[in-house]
Amino acid sequence: MNKHKVPVFFWTALSIALLVMALSVGYYFVSFLPSKEESKVQVETVQEDKEKSEVQIRQDCRDEARQKAQDKLRKLIEAGLLSQSQKLEVQKALDQDLARKEDIDYYFDLCLEINGLSKE
Repeated sequence: MNKHKVPVFFWTALSIALLVMALSVGYYFVSFLPSKEESKVQVETVQEDKEKSEVQIRQDCRDEARQKAQDKLRKLIEAGLLSQSQKLEVQKALDQDLARKEDIDYYFDLCLEINGLSKE
């Protein structure tokens, strides 16, 4: 009759083992999973910031390229290398905030290269 009776020590040890396992699983969910989610959010935020900064760099390069191209035209006028009719045309373009497309493209590409970006 007493052959199949399980000692109390076994049930106590089994209860403690299950309790330890349950606490371990709970600790994992509380400690490690939120940090994994935070790191994913941080990676996404860094990527968004990088994209925003790349857009901002490109815009800054466009502005800088236009300014340098216009400065180049102003220097041509100041150097006296243009005829009077050419000076008037160039001055009219500068008044309208225009510049040569080739110069703008050159300075824009140069600015992108300096900032480590490629042409689109």
